[in-house]
Amino acid sequence: MSRTQVNKLEVTKCFLEEHPAYARYACHANAYMIADAIQGKDRFFDVDDLPTYLPNSIIIEALERVRPRLADGFAEPVTRWLVSHGEYSQCEANRQVLLRALASENATPQDDIDEMLTALVHPGHPSSLDGSLLLSEQFQFDRGQEEKRKSLAEKIIANAAPLLTGTTDKEAERAKRKAREEWIQRIRGMSLPDLQRVREKQQLRQGDVSESRGVVVAADTKRTQQLVDRQFQRWPDHGYVPPGKPVECATPLTVFLFRRLPASEVSRLFRVFGQKQINEVLAESQQKKS
Repeated sequence: MSRTQVNKLEVTKCFLEEHPAYARYACHANAYMIADAIQGKDRFFDVDDLPTYLPNSIIIEALERVRPRLADGFAEPVTRWLVSHGEYSQCEANRQVLLRALASENATPQDDIDEMLTALVHPGHPSSLDGSLLLSEQFQFDRGQEEKRKSLAEKIIANAAPLLTGTTDKEAERAKRKAREEWIQRIRGMSLPDLQRVREKQQLRQGDVSESRGVVVAADTKRTQQLVDRQFQRWPDHGYVPPGKPVECATPLTVFLFRRLPASEVSRLFRVFGQKQINEVLAESQQKKS
């Protein structure tokens, strides 16, 4: 009676499919690379003799040698999950954290990877990744703006005039208290720009002269700057580019260079960028030189 025989590629494929920790690499291309990394000829083995001639430890050693070249079956679902969860940065560090977590959970390609990853980042999960993943810049900015919005809302409420009914009419008192509660809820639901406008008006009504003056000056400065921005172009970060030259020819605008420019070019710079901005650029170049 003949005995069933297999080669090391077939053994490797079976190993990958039957061991959850390595099932993510269970494709023909990966199996071929791993089998090729196993030392010895591509000879056939009797199934009954496999534990002796080709133990699992030999396959695992070969896998570890070629792991960087293997296609990870979880890479694509992990990338999709990061794209759909914008609070996390789509970076390689996060991908590696998630891939390692899936491996430690003995995940297989047959599992619902999206659901598993969502569970893994939940604070209540025994192996929670909460705090281990890098947050996206946009999420951090939005969170900071939300915290600022809530803080400003509470500041407006705390600085509101005390509720005075000025009457013994219980219905009137109840109506005023209700109106106050509704106002508080509106304040807490306002956007940050709306809250900033409410706060400015509140400061003006409360007669805080110094703070109100600061608000008015800041608003006036902002309006003036906006007019300047519309009138003149912003000085480019790459520096001065002579007329008709490409950006690659850009050079810092120094006092020495400025004095050598023709009058028509100086006039053009003042007309395009404004004399004040040109003076600031020249002053900055002098500071760097010193």
